[in-house]
Formats: sequence, C-alpha cells, structure tokens
Amino acid sequence: MSKLEEQISLFFDGYTQETYLLACSGGIDSMVLLTCLQRLGIPFEVAHVNYRLRGAESEADRLFTEQHCKTAGIPCHVYQVSDAERDALQNGNLQEKARDIRYRYFDEVLRTRGLRALLTAHHADDQIETFFMHLARKSGLAGLGGMSPRNGQTWRPMLHIRKSEIRAFAAEQRVPYRTDSSNSSTNYTRNRLRQVILPFLKEQGAFPDESILLLSERFRETHTALELNVSVTVKRFLENGVLPFSDWDDLTEAGQYEFARQLGWRARTVGELRKLRRSVQKATFTYVVRENRRRKLYRQENEFMLEQEAPRYVLEVEHVHELPEHFDAHTAYLDGKKLSGELRVRERRTGDRMTPVGMRGSKLLSAILKDAKVPAAVRNSIPLVCDDEKIVWLPGYRVSAEAAARDEQAEIVRVRLQQNS
Repeated sequence: MSKLEEQISLFFDGYTQETYLLACSGGIDSMVLLTCLQRLGIPFEVAHVNYRLRGAESEADRLFTEQHCKTAGIPCHVYQVSDAERDALQNGNLQEKARDIRYRYFDEVLRTRGLRALLTAHHADDQIETFFMHLARKSGLAGLGGMSPRNGQTWRPMLHIRKSEIRAFAAEQRVPYRTDSSNSSTNYTRNRLRQVILPFLKEQGAFPDESILLLSERFRETHTALELNVSVTVKRFLENGVLPFSDWDDLTEAGQYEFARQLGWRARTVGELRKLRRSVQKATFTYVVRENRRRKLYRQENEFMLEQEAPRYVLEVEHVHELPEHFDAHTAYLDGKKLSGELRVRERRTGDRMTPVGMRGSKLLSAILKDAKVPAAVRNSIPLVCDDEKIVWLPGYRVSAEAAARDEQAEIVRVRLQQNS
C-alpha cells in the first residue's frame, strides 16, 4: 500500500462500510481519489457535472468519466446544465455560480441515493491557495482556517496530501485522467494565484508552505472553539433578551464579531454595540433583525436589553395515539422520547443545521430552503421549532430525523404552528 493510500485509509478509519458519493471531474485529483477508493474497497458512487462551457472538451470529459465508471462497475450520475444555466454561467461570477449548480446536484444525489457523504478531491495545495485568497479578502478566523476535512456531509480525504504526491501516484499507478484546458487561464483569481503569485513567492524563498498549512489548521481549531464558546452567550441572550455588560466585556474582540455573526448582524454592529456600551443611560440603537422588521436594543444600568415584542407564532402541542394516514406540511408528528426540554419557536440563525428525515447527516437550513426554491428575501422570515438541544422542525419543509415519530411505538406528539393574530 502506498503512503498516499495509507493516509486516505486512515481518514476513513471506522467509516469503511458506508457508501459515499465522489465528485469526479475526470481530472487528476478526483481520478486519483477514485483509484484509491477502489483499491481500499470503500463503497462509493460517482457524480459528474458537465457545464457545457468548453464544447467538445466538456463532452469528452463526460464520456471519459462515464466510460471509466461503466468499465469499473461504479454507479455514475451525470448532470448536464441546460442552455439557460449555461448562459447564466457566462454572465457574472462563473466560479460561484458553477459551485452552486454542482453542490445543489450533489445534495440531490446524496438525498435520493441515501449516501453517507460527499467526497471531494481537495488537497493541501488547494488549502494553501484558499488561505491566500481569504487573506487578500481580509477574512477573519473562519476564512483563514480554510477548508475542514469533514464539514457536515462534505468530506475531503486528501486535504493533507500535497499535489506532488498526487502526481507521483498517478504516474506510478498509470491512473488515467483528463486535463482541463481552462486551468491554464489566468482569468480566474485562483489560477493567477497558482500560476503567477505563488511561484514568484517560492522563487524569492518567501513561501513557507508547511507553516501556512499548520497556521491554517490552528486558525480552524481556534475558530471552532470560539464558535462553541460564543454560542452559549448567544443562546442565553436570545432566550432572556438580556446581555449583561460583564458577558459582553468577557468576549474577546474576535468573540464580539463572532457574536454578531451568529446573530446574523453585520460586522459594523460591533462598533455600534461598543458605542452603546459607553453611552449614557437608556441610549438605544435600532438594528435589522430580519428583512423589513426592526427591533431596538438599548442599555439599562449594566446590561443590553432587547425591546420586547409579542410572539409572532404560537405552538399547539397535543399528545395523540396514532400517526395519520396522510401528512401535511403544516403539522409535525414528533416522538416525545426524543425531545429535550420544551419546544419553542425561533428565527433562523447563521449556521443553523438539521438532519431531515430521509437524509444521512445534517444540512444547513439555508441550503434546505434554497433547494426548496424559497426566494432569498423570504428565507429569513421562516420560523423554526426547536427543543433545548436541536432543531426539530422547519414548518412547511422538513422534520428532523432526530425527532420524528416513526411508528405507533413512539410517544406521538402532534405539533401545529399558528400565526399569532
């Protein structure tokens, strides 16, 4: 077994019996990962997206991937963009729009096929490029931390492997692959970084790449710990409508920005809060909580206070003895044995996730609503139902697999959400 295969094997230690979805372009990175998965006996299927932007070359990539999978007996799923999607790609941010298309498709395949996670072939050199791109954008801890090896249902088994190792493995094992001619273009930021800026830094001896990888990992660890620590303060603030100055002062500068991020506030809100903290008694400022709806936050003695408002929704909760023959989107049937504490309604927060029925692993609520074609302007106004530990229901869309009543053996709780008049 090669060193590269050993690293990938370690990544999957304890997860080798699950079936995965490999995002495969037909290029060297994804084809090397495909070959390693085969040799390690890890079950997987393949998904390929044809953007139809390079004419015959794009079509050849698709045919290559399909034929390779057919010969190897690997299930292969292919998505070809429509004419309208292709036209839209050529107007605006191509990379961002292409990413939206492929991840939307990957999520669909994961869901319909019941697969464990999406595997991408990102490697250590990609991580270095991501670090510099985020550094140029003045990103915070989250951005400088780069990509995570496991992020929800997106897994990156080769994130600690260098591109040189991938090339060497492909040559030694005679791995077939396609070369994307657009990778040589310097029209894209990442390509310019890869082909011009990073080689220049290496020539100047000013490119400690291993140190950058280690630094990126430390940023990621620090942000994860910060996120967890600040989430406790955020939860307490939203439940009580009060934030003691001592809690605010205990947050580091990075913690205060993370506090604003988790509440969906803009970074400039931190400056307004600091000004309010220093202001005279009963000074206030108004901030946008959700689209077209504003609330006031003011200081009183030694604390910030949220202006109280009447609840917009009321939960109707009733214990019943059986599940209905037909379900509707506005009623959820939960298992009381799986619930922790009391049910309550709240608004969506940045980073909210749930594990919908019929899907393995969690998914961002923003992605669930996007997949359901909910307009961006409406998404923030949709309420959700949670208990003390988790989101249990996104009314009108999804019920959590961690709370749903499966059969009559459950302690069935019928929940309806009514708008408060």
